Amino acid sequence: MDLPRLKKENLENQAEREVIKGLIHKKLLYLAEGMEDSGWEFVIEEKGITVSRTLTVLENVRGTKGVALLSGPPEQILELILDITNWKKWDAHVAEAKVIEEFGDVKVNYLQYHPMFPVSSRDVCFLSSVIKHTEDNGYSVVWLSVSSNVCPKKIRNR
Repeated sequence: MDLPRLKKENLENQAEREVIKGLIHKKLLYLAEGMEDSGWEFVIEEKGITVSRTLTVLENVRGTKGVALLSGPPEQILELILDITNWKKWDAHVAEAKVIEEFGDVKVNYLQYHPMFPVSSRDVCFLSSVIKHTEDNGYSVVWLSVSSNVCPKKIRNR
C-alpha cells in the first residue's frame, strides 16, 4: 500500500487531492493497526511526556508516540500542536517549520533542523492528519514522512 510520490500537479487538482487524501488515511490507519497491543517499548520520560516506540505491521517501520496530560480544551491544544510554526518556540533544534500545502484535513509540512555536531542539518517533508475519536471527544494526530517535489530543496549545512 504505497503512497504515490506527491507532486504539485496532484495537489492542484481537487479530484486527485481527494484520492491522495483517501490513500493517506488508509495508509495511516494501516500503520496504526494493532499498535495499542503491539508491545510498546519505553524510551524516555521528560518534562511530563512519556515517549514509547514499537514496530508497526510493516515490521521495519517504527511507530513512536508521546503521551502527556495537558490542561485546556482539547481543540485549543490540538490547534497548538498542529501549527508547526510554533514548534520553533519549544524545540531549539528547529531552524524552519512551515505548512507547504493543505488539502482537506491533511497538511504537507516541512521541517528543517539546525546542524548538530558532527552531522549536517536535516530536513523532512511529512503529512499530518487528525483523527477525531467520537467515543471520548479525543484526537489522534498522525505524522508520516513523505518524498515530495512540493517541499523545498535545501543545501545541508555543517
